[in-house]
Amino acid sequence: MGGDQGKICIRAMDERRTFNTSIREPWNQPIHHILRAIDNHTRLYLATKDEWHHRQAVNLRLYLWGLKDRIVSEEAIQAKEEDRASPQ
Repeated sequence: MGGDQGKICIRAMDERRTFNTSIREPWNQPIHHILRAIDNHTRLYLATKDEWHHRQAVNLRLYLWGLKDRIVSEEAIQAKEEDRASPQ
């Protein structure tokens, strides 16, 4: 990756990650690493046709979907609690 292209990618990643909550914050880095692991398993599956890599990519995707559902649920609960606590 060229110098300018790397800067563009980093800037685009920063712009994508502007939405954050106290519930999401501790999960951002693990999610990033899991996405990289999915990419690695997918790349290796395509290169080798080793089904193990395909299964691992699927397992990691399922885990992330569950984690993201949990985060959204916890945020909804937090929002309701904050609404109840705020003066009307």
